[in-house]
Amino acid sequence: MNPVGDERMKKSRKINILILIFIGLILDLLIFASRTLADRQVGDAISTTSTTLTPSPSGSPTCPINMQLSTPVGVNPSTRLIVILYDPWAEVNPGLDLSNGERITDIPLFVSKIIPDIMGPGDEISVFQLGYASYTAARVTRQYSYLTIYPQLYVAPSLRTLTPLPPTGVPTPGYGEVATKNASRIIATERAAAEASNIANYNCEALYYNENIRSTATTWKQMQAADINGISTAEVSDIGKVTPSTRSNYELYYGGLYYGLYFASLDIQADCAKYDECVLVIVDDLHYLAKHAPDNLPIALNGVSLYVIMPGCRDINQPDCADLQSYWVPEFQGFGVSKILYWNGVRAEINLLGEIGR
Repeated sequence: MNPVGDERMKKSRKINILILIFIGLILDLLIFASRTLADRQVGDAISTTSTTLTPSPSGSPTCPINMQLSTPVGVNPSTRLIVILYDPWAEVNPGLDLSNGERITDIPLFVSKIIPDIMGPGDEISVFQLGYASYTAARVTRQYSYLTIYPQLYVAPSLRTLTPLPPTGVPTPGYGEVATKNASRIIATERAAAEASNIANYNCEALYYNENIRSTATTWKQMQAADINGISTAEVSDIGKVTPSTRSNYELYYGGLYYGLYFASLDIQADCAKYDECVLVIVDDLHYLAKHAPDNLPIALNGVSLYVIMPGCRDINQPDCADLQSYWVPEFQGFGVSKILYWNGVRAEINLLGEIGR
């Protein structure tokens, strides 16, 4: 054997083994790199698809099941019988004010304007013109509201906010300062939580109101508007057809306003029990020639609230108007009236709406 040749062969084998190992390492690195790149591309594709097709849902407040609102309104409102007596020839000075700011001097027109403003759901209104001794002749119009079924309505929700706290002074540095700041931090955290709770409750109430109440309220308002429009059209037509009374001295001597009170009491006795409240409105100067119901008419106004508009009184307390009021107060009370208010033409409808408005 040749020892030199054997040594060379051994070296050649080692070199070949090292080369194979090196080539294997390079191949492993290439394979690892290619797999990593592929994984990244697949991950990016999945991420892109997920973002585009299936976005993460946003959070929403959870509201109580079967939630109810507080403060019900418009549920079975009280109904009224309203009787109006007016004298078309009464003096008007300086005018009769409507709630829209308009001032007029035509008494029948004033009565026609206030009827749709004072009538509410379920009300009845009965109107007589003074100056007649006959119920049929004095009748001007009678109107009814036919709204008798009332929905369950509620006040729209409102956001409740906490009252701001007064500023707190910070003591001099030390334990007191640390304690004050800690207490302020706790209070601020609690108030923030309370405010967040209020907002969440308001959002739930607003959602419930919009989904369950708003449409009902809108429909109810439309029904009321249609009812009032029908009443207004009918009473305007009736008042327009009425001939003003002649106001003869004969009629005045035999009662004038007393006859009107008698006609009003007939309607009140017949229909008052059907309503929650009975109201009498008089638009007249209250002048009289004969005292104390000279014709002995059976006038009964028990429990009725009376509102008198004296359109000829520039000042409701001027002596001649005050004297007329003094005469009629015991007369009205003797007929059973429970409440009496006097006004002149200034703010006439505003005053009336303040007492008997819908």
